[in-house]
Amino acid sequence: FFESGMGASRTLLVPGELDLVPSISGLIAGIMGILVGHPFDTIKTRMQGGEWGVGGNVLRHTLKNQGVAGLYRGVVPPLLNAGFIQAVTFTIFQSTKDRLQRVGAPFPSFNAGIVAGAIPCVLTLPSFYVKVQLQSEKGQKGTGTFQYCRQLVQKHGVVPVLKAMYFRALPSCLIADAFGRAFYFGTYDYLKEALMPNDGPLPLSSRLFAAVSSGISGWTSIYCFDTLRSRVMTGAVVGNKVHWLEVARQIYNEGGIMAFYRGYGLTILRAAPVAACVLTTYDLTHDMLRDWEQQGA
Repeated sequence: FFESGMGASRTLLVPGELDLVPSISGLIAGIMGILVGHPFDTIKTRMQGGEWGVGGNVLRHTLKNQGVAGLYRGVVPPLLNAGFIQAVTFTIFQSTKDRLQRVGAPFPSFNAGIVAGAIPCVLTLPSFYVKVQLQSEKGQKGTGTFQYCRQLVQKHGVVPVLKAMYFRALPSCLIADAFGRAFYFGTYDYLKEALMPNDGPLPLSSRLFAAVSSGISGWTSIYCFDTLRSRVMTGAVVGNKVHWLEVARQIYNEGGIMAFYRGYGLTILRAAPVAACVLTTYDLTHDMLRDWEQQGA
């Protein structure tokens, strides 16, 4: 942090007046969210693949063949960048929303969420690709994150691997992340405002309710695109010219519209505690840092 003005006034700013409070709060919230939600995400990804069965079968198969560690396959990429990406996401969201509110734009939280989801998507795509590839393996053991990345690059080279990620998987990822974040942040801010009492701060119970609702809203709004994204990622290997429209047609042929919602119940079960953890951690950390700044003012 940097001291500003005369005396011992404390502000979490960097040169250029960039506010670090949203970034630090997002960093902590992102790490907590990954630790809570990754086992659910592994089961969801394997169900979306269409070859593992329903949630209970996936869980039993994973525990039998890989143990508890199997539920955390692919956790390293999101864990390494989760804090950083959430820091970027919350910072973009907060700054964009502030600007939209200053000019009187409609639905500032929703529109800021679109921006906050789309920009980090470009950065997270490589780690998301590796995570899905590892999660979708059919009970194979012994391939860790860094070993898989090394094998991938050694076999195909860096440029072909990046082309497989960005040219084949990016469109579905952009749609899912941008609109998912829009409903996520939009619902959270709307409910916090609606539940705010006239005489005092927002109770923790109301904050948790808003967070849980935002997690459910965000995932429900884009779950079919998330299924498409996972399947595209699984098939987007070097040399396989998978197209997301063809993948969508394949999924529909497997079971109609409901095929796009494999694992939905498990995802909602995951969304509630993860959103409660991430958004509440963010808010409480944000408030604590602001109080710390004011005490040093």
